Amino acid sequence: MSVVDGEHTINLSEIYAKQLAFGTKYYFWVIPYVEGTVYNDYASQFEPYVFEVTTKDITAGGTYEVTFSNLVSKYDSVSADVALSEGTGAVYYDWFTEEEYLAFESDADLVKALFGSFESPLTENETLTKGYRNPGETWYLATVSVGTDGAYGTPAVQKLQTLTIPHDDAISV
Repeated sequence: MSVVDGEHTINLSEIYAKQLAFGTKYYFWVIPYVEGTVYNDYASQFEPYVFEVTTKDITAGGTYEVTFSNLVSKYDSVSADVALSEGTGAVYYDWFTEEEYLAFESDADLVKALFGSFESPLTENETLTKGYRNPGETWYLATVSVGTDGAYGTPAVQKLQTLTIPHDDAISV
């Protein structure tokens, strides 16, 4: 929370335990707190402030992109640097197995899954890692960028595979 001209600015997504949904009306109650006193001693003097906030809805048609770089495969993890394009407000992402990814019938289905993901959206360039995997597993890192105008772009997908452990089938124990 920061003080601006005597008013408090609160980032609702920081105080709300879950991701805020698009195009949804929320009500937030703010109860005054007087430091060094017991609430019951001053509660009758104040009424809670009630704020109504409606989040911006999203639409297709954005031109925002994600760029993948520095792809790293290890025996137990894969990672990629994700760079956001100019004007991007947030990038929604998730990791999918090959079977999960190939089950999406369209980009629209993939975008819907990304918006419902439990991963926190990115708001700046970041390295994403999928760890504690088995050697030879294939993973898809799927992303969709939403601009500050509420329009989302085309999904970007990067296929990564953990390293395999070399072996010789001719050797038996």
